[in-house]
Amino acid sequence: TPGTVVLRDAQTVINWRPADTSGSGVIDFLPAGQTQTFTNEVSGVSDFTVLNRILPVDGNGVAVSRIVAFNGTVQSQINGNTGGKVWFYAPGGIIAGANGFPDVANGGTLHFLPSQSASAVEIRPNARITALSPGSYVALVAPRVVQGGTVQVNGSAAYVAAEAADITIN
Repeated sequence: TPGTVVLRDAQTVINWRPADTSGSGVIDFLPAGQTQTFTNEVSGVSDFTVLNRILPVDGNGVAVSRIVAFNGTVQSQINGNTGGKVWFYAPGGIIAGANGFPDVANGGTLHFLPSQSASAVEIRPNARITALSPGSYVALVAPRVVQGGTVQVNGSAAYVAAEAADITIN
């Protein structure tokens, strides 16, 4: 459900269960026109990393490997300014749609991490991923990486097509 997630710890894992349990097709996890914001609790956390595990299930609650699509906006803020690290994992793969991620993490950090050998990260035509804070990074990691959009980063970008990878980010 889009909205604001206030992070009270430096490291957080969130397990998301999409409401779409039809068992087939792409799940529109963040529809166009909707925004998901990650922010800190002003009095406590000065930086954060959040891993968003998107774990689709069917109508019986059984895990399924469906692709999830982001067509809305993801923002990441520290004390109201650009910051934080936002990671996404989906076993069936992730699609950034044509209208998805126009201001990804507002210049912060974003990771896509699918896991199964048939999964992919796909940046569709006209999709934009931006990470414009100095030293930002974008890492796209999947057995298959399809780049049809625009990735703009003021730091480093990595497109890693592998079934398994260890990546160190400084």
